[in-house]
Amino acid sequence: RPPSSYILYQNEIRQQIKKEHPEMTNSELLAFISKQWAEMDESEKARYNNMCAAAKEAYTRDKAKWDALSPEQKLTSEAQVSRMSVVLEARLTLAPSAKGSNGTCGIH
Repeated sequence: RPPSSYILYQNEIRQQIKKEHPEMTNSELLAFISKQWAEMDESEKARYNNMCAAAKEAYTRDKAKWDALSPEQKLTSEAQVSRMSVVLEARLTLAPSAKGSNGTCGIH
């Protein structure tokens, strides 16, 4: 399911607000962001509403494609995703020791 306009806004500014107010608990942080959102006028929210609409359109297209698949195709797709997850997890797990890295995935 695509994120709402508010969630897009929250995700965008959460880290900035945390840096500005490190003393805030998560509950206080969310209340602060919620209050900011409630006080924003519609012209300020338009950007997030547009992003939300685009995400909903993409989700609707992707879901329609998924719904059109046969049960066999869905199983194959799910198996491919599952295999890819295992491969990626193995690569991430092995990457530091395989490359002699210090555990930062090659970033120094």
